Amino acid sequence: MAGITSVWAVDHAKDACATFKLNHPQSEVVCADVLTIDPNDLPETDIIVGGPPCVNFSNSKGSRANVLDGLKLVQWFLRVVAAKKPKYWIMENVPGIAEHLPDVIPYSWIGLDKPGSLPVPLRAHFNTAEFGVAQARKRYLVGKYPLPIQTHADRSKVDLFNQEDSLIEWQTLGSIIRSFPPPENGANAGDVLVDPNYRFQLSASDLTDHFINTVLSKEEAIDIRRAKTEHPYMGKMAFPDRLDRPARTVVATQLGRETLVLTTDTGMFRRATIRECASIQSFPITYQFTGKSIGSRYRQAGDAVPPLLAFSIGRRITGISQPLIRTHSLLQSAPLETGFKPRSKRIRLSHNRKFAAMIPGKEVRGSRVELDNLNYSKRSSDSSCGAINERIWSARLHVGEGKGKAQAIQIVFEEYFVQIQSTLATSENADLSRWQNFFQELLAQLPSGLDPNEMQKTWAANESRFSAPTVIVERITELVNKIFPKTAFADKKMQLTIDALGGKEIALRVRLAASAVAVSAVVQHIYGDKSVQKALVQSVSLLRR
Repeated sequence: MAGITSVWAVDHAKDACATFKLNHPQSEVVCADVLTIDPNDLPETDIIVGGPPCVNFSNSKGSRANVLDGLKLVQWFLRVVAAKKPKYWIMENVPGIAEHLPDVIPYSWIGLDKPGSLPVPLRAHFNTAEFGVAQARKRYLVGKYPLPIQTHADRSKVDLFNQEDSLIEWQTLGSIIRSFPPPENGANAGDVLVDPNYRFQLSASDLTDHFINTVLSKEEAIDIRRAKTEHPYMGKMAFPDRLDRPARTVVATQLGRETLVLTTDTGMFRRATIRECASIQSFPITYQFTGKSIGSRYRQAGDAVPPLLAFSIGRRITGISQPLIRTHSLLQSAPLETGFKPRSKRIRLSHNRKFAAMIPGKEVRGSRVELDNLNYSKRSSDSSCGAINERIWSARLHVGEGKGKAQAIQIVFEEYFVQIQSTLATSENADLSRWQNFFQELLAQLPSGLDPNEMQKTWAANESRFSAPTVIVERITELVNKIFPKTAFADKKMQLTIDALGGKEIALRVRLAASAVAVSAVVQHIYGDKSVQKALVQSVSLLRR
């Protein structure tokens, strides 16, 4: 887009190589592990850019990659720079890489047997939203390059930073999404789209990677909403995503806490399509992705450097003011298949799929109630799955924070139930009618005919049935919110003595106490404990008297 031609490229991912070759036919593309390539064998060029996989340096929840493995790729890239001595070079990554790069980079650190150090003129942090990208993606660029000029800003805060009035209001997620027709409706004959970033037109029938089913099942929507809004230790996210701000970082896997969630015209929730993710990243709508799997294309779009950030630097080198865009579709001359069919089969999940959810949600730091299946029982045999480890469903109270202080305590229904009854019998200000209604509705909601194996199979099959743990969590949460609304009970507590804490007495919030009783009642009930139902029946009767 800045008038710079790519002559040589390397990547280890086959689909990424095919996509790059399709969109840059003039470039030689090598699909290989870079560590097998001698830097001296690369062609002479003016500019060298690269991005070692950011997963090795990311702070995201799912990142468990080895930092040392990532540094090997960083060192290889820096050996290329030392060997080829380009006019400009840039190494791109997440801000976390700054913690692992030496302030001075000796040649010996990158594996070269010579004195001295590699000059690194510039290390800078960037927010891509400040360069026209509809995404607040934070990146760290190391190298020798001209600083890009900021073009966009949150205009409501411009005066606070004494920035010039010439800055454009930054692009929002909504500006991208509204540029495309609803993906579930398909393309209408004769419809013409306008690229949300570059303003050229394209026939809707030529648009790829958009008209696919991305509607979330009820089960998926519940899982993602809880992960975003009620995570036990990570910050709260919007659900669905806000359209009036730049999007959060588009990630490689669009089914989890980081999923971009949108609303359909019919009020259902859906993921952003591959094409929407690519436009949020600032790819032109004529840029074509290859690879037959949907996951591969999401990964390519999410892993990329936003083109407008790259352009903002490239234009400082070439002097071009406006991006040069290929405005025609590549479909007619594409040497590789660019279409795919959505999966018709249900995604197979592990029979041992983990589950953990807070009830009624995120209440207060250092204390929460959860339903989980994080423990195993002994191995058993199942005719459909063979030998498996059975998950144990548990109700737990988590107390304390930090390493060595946090404890997960098994909740025993009888222990909490008896103490709550005792409190109701002795306290003059007890909410007898509320607890009566709570126990009565809890009794009515105890699942009949459900056993732990059936609940695990439903969870593993990702089915939205009453036996699904997510549905059970939702129903208990609704019950707690109905009887003990947060507006009235947010700060109300009751004293409970916890045997697992050596008989220690703690002040537990009423909403958590109710949740503890409810989730432990359900767990013990599905394991065949008939005393739970009997105790609830007797309690309702006594409270009514």
